[in-house]
Amino acid sequence: MPKSSGNPLPPIPYDEVVMLHDHPYPQSTPDELFNITLAENLGSLISTTGVKVSCRSFCEASLQELASRKSRSENFVVFNLVENVERKPEWQPRAMQALEDLGVAFTGTDAKTLLACDADKFRMKEALIHHGLPTPIWATRNYTKPLYEQEGPWLVKSALYHGSFNIHQSSISNDPTYLLTLMQEYEDAHGGLWFAEQFVNGREFYIGLIGQRGAPPELLPEAEIIYNPEVFNAGRHALLTESGKWDESGEEFKAIQARFGGLAPQDPLAITLRTLSSQCWMALNMSGYARVDFRTDHSGQPYILEINTNPYLGIDDSYIFQPAASMGMSVIDVLIKIILCAHPSRP
Repeated sequence: MPKSSGNPLPPIPYDEVVMLHDHPYPQSTPDELFNITLAENLGSLISTTGVKVSCRSFCEASLQELASRKSRSENFVVFNLVENVERKPEWQPRAMQALEDLGVAFTGTDAKTLLACDADKFRMKEALIHHGLPTPIWATRNYTKPLYEQEGPWLVKSALYHGSFNIHQSSISNDPTYLLTLMQEYEDAHGGLWFAEQFVNGREFYIGLIGQRGAPPELLPEAEIIYNPEVFNAGRHALLTESGKWDESGEEFKAIQARFGGLAPQDPLAITLRTLSSQCWMALNMSGYARVDFRTDHSGQPYILEINTNPYLGIDDSYIFQPAASMGMSVIDVLIKIILCAHPSRP
């Protein structure tokens, strides 16, 4: 079990941490049910600090219980891990909104920021452009002009879903007709809006952040995704596809590794990545913990692909805990920092 690094951190200022996870249904898939396992595992680690920990699913009964406990002025915080509401990822903001409405202390992002980042990539990219932050240009079925006037290739991706959902090698093309047809097919098959983003064919980096709204965040060391050139060659794009991310028996999965903290602190690229990440945090009024995903072009210029609020917190395979470990922080250290940055309760 991961232990604290021994570095002094303030004690958790709550009597109890309530791990809030997805509600299970008879038809829930193993991937959906893993959210419950994750909450239990993270809760077990938090309990080693001496704080009481309990687990609850996101449902009306749990919300009523939390409301009742707040009315009794109990000192608790909700560690929010909800990813799906009624098995729908697009309803995730409802969990944050419910916690805000109750006025309880809870970790991670709020509903407004989630809607501006994860739940609508169009809004996120428009906000980045408004603040002068670099992001790849994009096109939709209703706005096709870039496909005909700008250099490709282009990657078709969802404006809503994460985790490389439905991204394949065949999702990249230079052909506008093919791209528009693919967007239509994906919208018909999976719902939501899909768009074509100019594919930035360079190095890939993720930066984790932890902090409070209105203050500069703590930046974790960068994670760089390394694509084995023997597999990702002229016939295969260096791209984190759905199978490359999740199919552990697949060729692409085995050919992708991550390196943490590999850039020297004074490397100009490292400085640029950190600066852009901090600017994202402040520009979008973020709080809790987040991850900014980048790719660099042929000149080394980073472009912001996505901003993930409440990113995945797998103990052994997240891009929050592993980069933190490279600078000597334990999983427990990170969890305590996230709790210390929780939204405070309201009267």
